Amino acid sequence: MKPQGRTCLRHGLVCLAIHCALYGYAQWLEEARGCTSSAPLRARTRT
Repeated sequence: MKPQGRTCLRHGLVCLAIHCALYGYAQWLEEARGCTSSAPLRARTRT
């Protein structure tokens, strides 16, 4: 594999890892606060 190909592959894997980490973190926060995807935080009222 050429050096440029390795760089592109490495960059793609890093971007994928960052995306998965951020998406997973957002899901974890959503679940921890008891929200659903249909009820955004700003629309939620506390009782």
